[in-house]
Amino acid sequence: MDKHLYIAHGYTANSKKHWFKWLTEQFDDIDSKILDFPNSSNPVLEDWNKTLLDEVDISSGNNVIVAHSLGVVTVLDYLSRYEEEWNVKGLVLVAGFYEKIPNLNKIDAYMDQTHVDF
Repeated sequence: MDKHLYIAHGYTANSKKHWFKWLTEQFDDIDSKILDFPNSSNPVLEDWNKTLLDEVDISSGNNVIVAHSLGVVTVLDYLSRYEEEWNVKGLVLVAGFYEKIPNLNKIDAYMDQTHVDF
């Protein structure tokens, strides 16, 4: 199957939360994967990027990435640093941000390490 849907959760979430499973069930003919980033309550960018490197193949096929919350900046950072040619047919960004959030200092260090090339 050359159709892939990758879903990237956000801060304090995991693959079993929110609407992620429901979304995969809407597309029977697509290979779907909900990523599980480690330690989502204390995220480390290097660890989340390693998850993307290990589990997401955007080198070929018809790939769609859906990202939510902190997953948005993580995916954008990942794509900005991706050195090979990538094949993404769709990118859906839900409740995303790319700057520090007031009153959420816990992820400031994470945000300081990201580099999004718009």
